[in-house]
Amino acid sequence: MKPKMERVLPDTQFGFRKGRQTEDVVMSLQSIVELSKQTTQSFDFIFLDFKKAFDSIEHSFLFSEMKNITKDIINHPIEIYLSIRKKKKKGIHTSYLKLIIL
Repeated sequence: MKPKMERVLPDTQFGFRKGRQTEDVVMSLQSIVELSKQTTQSFDFIFLDFKKAFDSIEHSFLFSEMKNITKDIINHPIEIYLSIRKKKKKGIHTSYLKLIIL
């Protein structure tokens, strides 16, 4: 699954990737802020998140890849969760399953 996901995710995606952590980005930003305090140069930060990794990937692809690495006892609850989520893709709402827990 990892090699396929690495090809799909952009280089700017740090969370949940081997060798990349969101903490790394935060530490880099903290270093820049500290540097700006020591100099007269100011820095501006702009944070953009145009796409959310989980919401932008096809859930059917994600689940099919997860089947190869996890057991059914884990997959079934995940499959239910993914099937009841409603997401908007290219302006069209996808269908969802109504789940009733007794």
